[in-house]
Amino acid sequence: MKFIKYLTYSLALMLMVVSCEKHEITYPVEEAPAAEFQLHYFEPIKNEAKHYIDSVFLNNKLIANADGGAQLLPNGGLPSTSKFYSAQPGMNNLKLYRKGEKVAEFDINLNKGKQNVIVHSLVDDPIIVDNGYPYPHKTTGDNTSLWGTDSLASIMFVNVLYEDGVKPYEGKLQYQWQHFRTKEWMNIGEPVAFGEATARTEVLVVKETLVSQGARRIDYRILDENGEELMVGSTTGKLSKYSDWWTATIGRSYIHFFRGNRLGGSYGPVCGVTTWASL
Repeated sequence: MKFIKYLTYSLALMLMVVSCEKHEITYPVEEAPAAEFQLHYFEPIKNEAKHYIDSVFLNNKLIANADGGAQLLPNGGLPSTSKFYSAQPGMNNLKLYRKGEKVAEFDINLNKGKQNVIVHSLVDDPIIVDNGYPYPHKTTGDNTSLWGTDSLASIMFVNVLYEDGVKPYEGKLQYQWQHFRTKEWMNIGEPVAFGEATARTEVLVVKETLVSQGARRIDYRILDENGEELMVGSTTGKLSKYSDWWTATIGRSYIHFFRGNRLGGSYGPVCGVTTWASL
């Protein structure tokens, strides 16, 4: 009897195995979109409520709106920093609305990977620049160049500078950062014209606090096409050399957008840098 009992259990187990093999449960898997983008608004106008973009549609699907706390503001971007919208590679349709009225519609060609879509005019096509992904992460080098030790962040610079609120700045700009230890001015990529972006460049971030991820102020300046420090206008139109500083955190990847009006004064908002994190 015991033999028959064990034989019965063995047959039942074999049937269960066969049943599992014949009835494998599968789930439909949709391949993730291969194009990602961050959206920015750098029309040379004042950052006022009347200029806010209240809703954004991608391929007729709402991706951002004021009710959800995601307005597209002048000198700003969407989605939140370090995040990206996703889309299919190829041609995509973008619509922008203000106070319920469509103010712009563009067809944007997105590539596989990450990019930044820059609306600088409601009538001209957006600028699209490669985001520089994958980001540089070094694994070899001396103590001052190892990613994750002393350590590094990466910066890329995009020229979206207008001259007078109407026409883009005509020359090429060289963005530079100041080395914390040597005080030398170091280039971030090559000089770029309006609508162009530099390659990602590693900048040294020296920790101020040992037990921390690490962040530090880095000073920046801009050279014009003649190799001279760029002269920019204040709200009164008075010209002076451009300079600024931003805090960088070890291991982060940033984009610095130079936007606004170089002459300032009556021409509109003065120029400056908007920083946006990619990672």
